[in-house]
Amino acid sequence: MVDHLPKSYWTEAKAQSIVALWRSSRLSQATYCRANGIHPRRLAYWIRKASESSVSEVGFVELRATPISTMLELHVRPGIRIPITPGFDPHLLRAVVEALS
Repeated sequence: MVDHLPKSYWTEAKAQSIVALWRSSRLSQATYCRANGIHPRRLAYWIRKASESSVSEVGFVELRATPISTMLELHVRPGIRIPITPGFDPHLLRAVVEALS
């Protein structure tokens, strides 16, 4: 039985410790409470409070988007492909395609 303080009061540290003990026991809440003389609602309250506090500790992380390079590929004929990246020279591309055709 867990009884470090009077039954009427649990500090947050004690509650966290009891919740951790319950989780590691792999028992149902009801079974754990019966075995340790704990009121089921008290354990349920602290389990809920622990899950709420763990959710509130999660924050947002800044993400910076980087431009995705859009690359096209021109298939002139079987085996001949010309990659076309942003900023290509259309006149040079036309000359290359004409030379390969």
